[in-house]
Amino acid sequence: MIVGVPAETKAGENRVALTPDGPRGPAERMKPGALAAAQHADAVVIAAGARASSAWWIESWDRFCLPRPFAKVEIRYSAPFDVEAGKQALRRGMTVAERALQAVTYGGLEVRGRGRTDE
Repeated sequence: MIVGVPAETKAGENRVALTPDGPRGPAERMKPGALAAAQHADAVVIAAGARASSAWWIESWDRFCLPRPFAKVEIRYSAPFDVEAGKQALRRGMTVAERALQAVTYGGLEVRGRGRTDE
């Protein structure tokens, strides 16, 4: 639960992973909750993305990707960044985070169709 994230990170639980588009979407649209939690906890943010060499695409709101057996899965991470205090800093952080998520997820690949990339 996002409400407890700042307290947990300050209490020494220093690794928290959150889905930035929330449980209901829309897909790949950043919501402010994850960054606000990082901001209040004074935590570093690292965007992570993955793609599979072969996968099934689930027809759901988030276009879930399920790698096929023996597929190669590439995981990428962004450079760490901070979200400073204040509403303007949170807005800037949202822009930085969305760009970082696009870079680590699609990494220069042309986006094609529903969540698929042209390799």
